[in-house]
Amino acid sequence: MLLFLYQSNQLKEPAVVHTHSTMADSRPKKTFSQKLGEIMHHAIDEFFDMGKYLFIGAFIAAAFQTSISTSSIDLFGDGIFGSTVVMMGLAYLMSLCSEADAFIGASFSQTFPATAILAFLMYGPMIDLKNTLMLWGVFRAKFVLVLLVIITLVVFLCAGFADMIG
Repeated sequence: MLLFLYQSNQLKEPAVVHTHSTMADSRPKKTFSQKLGEIMHHAIDEFFDMGKYLFIGAFIAAAFQTSISTSSIDLFGDGIFGSTVVMMGLAYLMSLCSEADAFIGASFSQTFPATAILAFLMYGPMIDLKNTLMLWGVFRAKFVLVLLVIITLVVFLCAGFADMIG
């Protein structure tokens, strides 16, 4: 769906295209240690470029998890619509790893309907706070917002469909 909406490159900075020329063939071959050094240099650059978003998102998610009580969440999750929205919001804000999602989702099984828990389990691995921060670091804001809206609508509609058939 995004391909039809955005035909052009959505990166903030244009991708660097490496071309092979005849001059490249005349350069001396790199040794294994030189190649390994370049790999490590690139990995370190990537870690510091994306790591800041990961740490900021993890800090916000941890603050949310420790400061909001389960009983206060119950107030907003009334009915299928409200509970699905609340659980999707929790999945987004908590930024859990996909292995932990199932355990957290199961802990809400007495509080929320199965449809809302299904939405929680689908939404969290697709998009969360940390991922959004990292996407904003690389892609244009409009593209990230459209991606968020599409993922949110698809998960919400799938959860609604599951509620209708279940």
